[in-house]
Amino acid sequence: MYVQEKLAYDAQQLLYFRHAPPILERQVDLAAYPAKRPQPPYKGAKGWHCSVYYFWWAFLKENADFRSGRHLGTDTTEGRVARDFRDVGKMNFPNWWLTVGRYLFSEPKGEGIRLEVPPVDAGVLTDRVLLSVPFNGDMDRTLSELRSVLSAAFEKQGISAGPSRARYPVLLTTPLHALYRRYQVWCARRDNPGSTWNEVGLIAGLLPSGPLEDPDVRQSFTSSTSRYYKEAKCITEHVGRGLFPVMNDKQLELNTGEPDPAAEANDESALDALTGPEEMAEWIDRVYRNDPERAARYRAELLPRLQHGLGS
Repeated sequence: MYVQEKLAYDAQQLLYFRHAPPILERQVDLAAYPAKRPQPPYKGAKGWHCSVYYFWWAFLKENADFRSGRHLGTDTTEGRVARDFRDVGKMNFPNWWLTVGRYLFSEPKGEGIRLEVPPVDAGVLTDRVLLSVPFNGDMDRTLSELRSVLSAAFEKQGISAGPSRARYPVLLTTPLHALYRRYQVWCARRDNPGSTWNEVGLIAGLLPSGPLEDPDVRQSFTSSTSRYYKEAKCITEHVGRGLFPVMNDKQLELNTGEPDPAAEANDESALDALTGPEEMAEWIDRVYRNDPERAARYRAELLPRLQHGLGS
């Protein structure tokens, strides 16, 4: 369970999330946050891009029916999503998260800490831990010990916590880089509808395993890029129904909030890591070191398109 303490003025305003909430800072120092924060989706990612909730917002903006307002005002699942997320297109993500988003994804508020007077009936300890805190100890040491004890207790409790009770729960735990890849491929195809799958993959920042002039490399790269687009399309369609992230219909059967090993394994099978301009330039120079003319053309065509990465 994650808590977003920096946005709360007191304990009553604390919100808890089953997945890591976004960090509303541009420069992310993972050492300053809990060890279990997910890895950034790409090198130098903005703080608010380091959360599954950002990608929910980003993919929903790509849903054509949602953008058109087709279901707004209807008594359907899509209508509820259209109503609850109606401000998505009106502001950037940090502002939307502060004013609307965090309340859609947070867990229902439970009762806070309370002081029990012995004897304590076992019935009142459901989903709670009973501690004995000495009043004659050092405050800093006591708080440090409490954090250590409670971290272990919370981890144990989280294993059996069951499904999320948020208004919009995340269905499957998916690595952020996997969502980022698919989003980039979706956007590359959207903005370049006449391009080949190989061109789309390169524009999105995917790296082939070798020169695209090799038929086997080209076929593998085409297959992987088109698969990513197909999965991005599935994500985009299902997020309009309040389901995220769904890359294929089989994942709907899982619906556990736990990692999907098959999806993660498939994501690593065909391509190197998604890259930025520097890594793409190194790949071009390495693969086409004997063809400087082609290398120069790829540099001119691809590198400018990788400069901006994700938007707001």
